[in-house]
Amino acid sequence: SSCGVAVTIRLASCNNAKAEATVQHRQHWGSGVLLCALALVAAHIAVPAATQCTTPSPLVRPPLLQGWRQAHRHVLGLHRQMLSWLGWQGMLSMVRTKFPQAKHITTSALASAMEDPETPVLLLDARMKEEYEISHMEGAIWVGEDGEIPELAEILSRFSSLHESATTKIVACYCSVGYRSSRLAQRLSAENGIHAVNVEGSIFRWANEGRPVYKGLEKMQAPQVHPYNKVFGKLLDADKWSALPTSS
Repeated sequence: SSCGVAVTIRLASCNNAKAEATVQHRQHWGSGVLLCALALVAAHIAVPAATQCTTPSPLVRPPLLQGWRQAHRHVLGLHRQMLSWLGWQGMLSMVRTKFPQAKHITTSALASAMEDPETPVLLLDARMKEEYEISHMEGAIWVGEDGEIPELAEILSRFSSLHESATTKIVACYCSVGYRSSRLAQRLSAENGIHAVNVEGSIFRWANEGRPVYKGLEKMQAPQVHPYNKVFGKLLDADKWSALPTSS
């Protein structure tokens, strides 16, 4: 009847009003949380900067401006880290796709093996001679980008014979980022029947992680690594570049 319809309409209107009030409340609550978060971030950035302004000077920037400059530098740093991470992910993926039969070892696993007296490790440097002469990993033998040195077969045979009784022995190939060394490791495993592995990330990642590199027999106090070229060199920390490469 008309009374029932009127009651239903009133109830519907009431429910709609409550729903609208709830939505408005949530919107205001969400906006408030966002504003509070922004205020906290601004305060966190600006307060340390403000504490530095102890001496009044017309050249001193306002604390808030200093805070935003610090935030900008921080964002740029995160941006560079993200680009580096994406570059590494792309490189490692490309290497594994290009050389699907190659086996790999991480830098941390290799470092542990090198410290284990029960695990003999043979390091093969698969870079150009000028790269090797700048710096290399401890005890590494330069074999050329394709393992072209004639002594390589003898080196491998002598290593196997010397450590014949060892349950685990590692022939680890490395280059700048792992491309040339993956190619060499895959070929050695296929043609020579030895268990050769690529050092994932190779000497760039090794140096970036703060691990030691050598020039001749001397450990470098300030590690320097040949960046190969300007493109691949972006994966090497800038403070570890031995020199600007002449080719791009």
